Amino acid sequence: MNTVLNNKKNDAIVQLKKLDFAKALTLFYQALTEQPNDLSLIDQIYVLESRKKSNDGYSRIIAHIFSCEDKSEKYHPIIIKAYKDSKLRDNFNPLQSLDAIQTFNLLFHLGQTGYQQDIEKLLILVKSKLSEHTQTPLALLILSEQLINKGLYLKARKELEFLMIYYTEADTQIAAEKLIKRVNSQLNSAN
Repeated sequence: MNTVLNNKKNDAIVQLKKLDFAKALTLFYQALTEQPNDLSLIDQIYVLESRKKSNDGYSRIIAHIFSCEDKSEKYHPIIIKAYKDSKLRDNFNPLQSLDAIQTFNLLFHLGQTGYQQDIEKLLILVKSKLSEHTQTPLALLILSEQLINKGLYLKARKELEFLMIYYTEADTQIAAEKLIKRVNSQLNSAN
């Protein structure tokens, strides 16, 4: 990490100790522009913004969190916490005005949880507004794998059938065919 970035982070911490939250946030955001995937910075900004009554800064950091294409185990709790907290905020809808990257990232991370109703809402959004996006077939395939891992075979089969019908030219076809055979095998052995 470079010296200028360290100085900004250290200056921000000094401002926090002085209880100058506005100045601290400004410095943290400056550092974030240089290190957009720095989990400690993201978390620090999120904590400060979530304590404010205004949704302006909160919307900004939520958009940033949802935009990070980090699939790591370390990032997972951050995006899930931000999503859960944002649902509880007054006058704030975390699913409103998501761009494609944010939608796919959130779908990936929520797919690993038990938030099935929220996953369904995102799935409807993906199928209706992002049906032509190049990442949609892959997102549906990954979600299907996540559903299989949770033992939700009927739901996985439904998504795989959708994928195979509507995205016949996608690179995901072979993988989808293998997965649907696995799902059908599991369903047949359960009978």
